[in-house]
Amino acid sequence: YRAPRIAMSQPSSASGGIPAPSASAETAARASKAVRWAVGVMLVCVAVADQYGTASLPPPSFDEARWSTDVELASDLQSALPDGAMVFQLPVGTYPAELPLGAISANDLLGPSVAGDGTLRWSVGAMSGRAGDWQRTVAALPTASMVADLAAADVAALSVDRRGFDGGSADALEAELSELLGAPSFVSTDGTRAWYDLRPLRAELVGRDGAAAVAE
Repeated sequence: YRAPRIAMSQPSSASGGIPAPSASAETAARASKAVRWAVGVMLVCVAVADQYGTASLPPPSFDEARWSTDVELASDLQSALPDGAMVFQLPVGTYPAELPLGAISANDLLGPSVAGDGTLRWSVGAMSGRAGDWQRTVAALPTASMVADLAAADVAALSVDRRGFDGGSADALEAELSELLGAPSFVSTDGTRAWYDLRPLRAELVGRDGAAAVAE
């Protein structure tokens, strides 16, 4: 048995089929798509500008001096510490929100890690609401407890950006740090950055309590 062939005719506007879109309809569709893309791009730009506005950025004339200090600090730490060493940075910034920290913003604290050669691990840059929140907990401790916890966690150095503190709070903090850790291992040429070596304190803790107890 051979089934009969059924001829399928193409629909046309004359026989009630769907008419082909006109040139004006295609133009309107393309224009609508372009408008949607433009609105989407504009909304993204507004969102980025809201998160990273220019109000907190320093004048362009300050960029070179600031970068020079970032390089100076990173280079000194890299020459003193072994590859992979951890550096805890104060004050602690909040990301992605760009909240003021004294005379700077949280994004300014990223400078040394960007200026470095990638051999050290820096604490700045962890996202708020995630694992990086431990930094704020540690930074809120009394200074003696803070440095002891950091040393026990095998953090090698504590970096202080003095611009990120209000009033005389940086001086008060560093007076305590100097009493606990000794004089800073480095102070930048412009006097805005300093770092303290935590390795002697760790060695003291291990010698007193043992490596296993310190690691707990």
